Amino acid sequence: MSNWSHISLAIPSLDPLQGATHAIQNQVFACLRSWLTAGEMAATDVANSPIFEFCFQALASDRLFESATNAVCDLIHETQEVDENTSVIERIVPKLTALKGILATVGDDPEKMKGYARIFSEAGETYRLLILQHTEAFFPIVEAIGLCSNYHDLDIVPITFTFWMRLSQSIGKKVTISPLLRGAYESLVTVMIKHLHFPSDSSTLDAQELEIFRSFRHVMGDTLKDCCYVLGTEQCLLETLKLVEAALAQGPDTPWQDIEAPLFAMRSMGAEVNSKDEHAARGSRTRIKTSSERQDRLSNISAKTANRYGRTYFVSLVVADLAPEAPGAFPSRITHLHGQHWGQTCTRG
Repeated sequence: MSNWSHISLAIPSLDPLQGATHAIQNQVFACLRSWLTAGEMAATDVANSPIFEFCFQALASDRLFESATNAVCDLIHETQEVDENTSVIERIVPKLTALKGILATVGDDPEKMKGYARIFSEAGETYRLLILQHTEAFFPIVEAIGLCSNYHDLDIVPITFTFWMRLSQSIGKKVTISPLLRGAYESLVTVMIKHLHFPSDSSTLDAQELEIFRSFRHVMGDTLKDCCYVLGTEQCLLETLKLVEAALAQGPDTPWQDIEAPLFAMRSMGAEVNSKDEHAARGSRTRIKTSSERQDRLSNISAKTANRYGRTYFVSLVVADLAPEAPGAFPSRITHLHGQHWGQTCTRG
């Protein structure tokens, strides 16, 4: 009798309501993972047994959640030969669609969200070609990954990045893009820029945490480049510039983070600009008025952003130091930042 036959005989007793301890159930999941990864059983074997349902049911148990998450991820991974596992995938996708509805109830439970992010990201990566071929049927997976990307805990967010990168590469080979997928990447741009914001109270991060966050911002910048690959660099840059202008429209008391974050995003996406692209070379002049206390922060990122565009002249930024002066007086110090001519400081007597 095979290993699978032995465990199949034991499965009916694995229902958590029928006496099996959590320790035994966790051991079964560990055994299941081992046999799946070793090739001792196939995904179809799991799908044809009661343990398939139990894998997803166990996600509702705090004591089984981690083991069940690992098992579900491995099961999905083992269906990567999609043509051979169509019947299994057809059973998995409705389960994932149901799980998507649970994400809104996770709240401030990063361990739960981490598990769900792993499950949906594994499904997205494994089924990305099916997402392109049958977008409406598989789009709930994309939506769920978007919710995970939008989660407030930045330890969870990067779990989704590989999916967005690989999907963008697959989309880039297509002649047309589904409006659903285009919308998903448009939302992702907004989400990434939100995550780029420095905290309003810098004292909430110590020096090491601040350095980690700064490094992570560049990782998020790479995901913004993936968005450019799908949406086009010009659209991403113009939409991001609108965020800068909207923040400026709120007046000089606008938090500097609301201006700096989209500027950082523009700097990251600037690497995708083709200097020979006449459309991306459109000029835009934005005057950033801020207090002297905040000018250093904005001048630095503005200079780096403008310099990124070289001769494309996509953006010309003026950071004006509005130190207290007589009403209507010319700002005492102006830093002019341009794609080709930046960092020049003029003093008015």
